[in-house]
Amino acid sequence: MTQFRVGSYVIKPGLGLCRIKAIRKQEVSGETMEFYVLSSGDVDIMVPFSVAHSGGLREPLNEERVEEIFEKLGEPPVFLEEDQIEDIDLYEFDVFESQEVIKSRDLEGIIDIVRKAFNRQKLLGQLPKDEGDVFTSARKFLADEMAHALHTTRQRVMTRVTKTLGEARKRRKEKFESPLAPG
Repeated sequence: MTQFRVGSYVIKPGLGLCRIKAIRKQEVSGETMEFYVLSSGDVDIMVPFSVAHSGGLREPLNEERVEEIFEKLGEPPVFLEEDQIEDIDLYEFDVFESQEVIKSRDLEGIIDIVRKAFNRQKLLGQLPKDEGDVFTSARKFLADEMAHALHTTRQRVMTRVTKTLGEARKRRKEKFESPLAPG
């Protein structure tokens, strides 16, 4: 069981990157419980140790994991057969399910959303509003956590994410042509 300390950063599903502000004991229904007091911007919340240590909190990314994510972003989200044409349906994602993935802070799921949405946007020119909102949220969360690990800004990470996705798309473009839009 990971024991987090005051001053440490953690990822809280539904909230994102937080700093542990304090550890408190408090009586709840006649039982003394220990809580982490998390701070995220202007928001402070208390998380019971029992929830925190059963998956309610996780450590943020480190630099090595960030580089692995960039490698994954550089891979195609789908694999095409030699005679298959790139089609918008290949990059389909469910908006509601994607919102839940983002809320849960599931990194692999968020990476998949970002890759699919990026390629979908390239084919459509512009995503429908609900898909665009999901894409923006997924990129923001991913960039925030990666920026923290790399000690840089979200904007710099977002620029690198976009460049990585674009370069991967250019490499894949040689394998197939899109009937919808230039890549």
